[in-house]
Amino acid sequence: MPITVVAAGLVPSRVVAVTRHGPVETVGQVRVFAPTASCRSYRLRWTEPDGTPGDTTGGAHPATAIAKAATLGRRLDRAAGPAVAVSDEQLSKTLREAAKGATVRIDSSHWKSRRATSKPAAKRAATS
Repeated sequence: MPITVVAAGLVPSRVVAVTRHGPVETVGQVRVFAPTASCRSYRLRWTEPDGTPGDTTGGAHPATAIAKAATLGRRLDRAAGPAVAVSDEQLSKTLREAAKGATVRIDSSHWKSRRATSKPAAKRAATS
């Protein structure tokens, strides 16, 4: 449980924690932590779909922090997880297997013929 800071009998303008023990609220996948004596902002922490930790400030007021956490939570919900990520090696292997037996022919004559006929009629007449 967080400890509140009261100096010289003064009542603080808001309750702050000396250390962040646990989130005061969780919005989707984003955890909202209360401000501390050394950092007067709410902290937002989450785990990205690739496994890296995310950490940012959420503002000085709880409503601001919760709104920002909701925005981050929506982004995380739309993000693809690590299960859909494909390594370069796996992609290369898949493409090689798909290309087995396929013949690739580069023929620029088709491109040249299309380019010659793609000019507007007025320009073709002017260049003739």
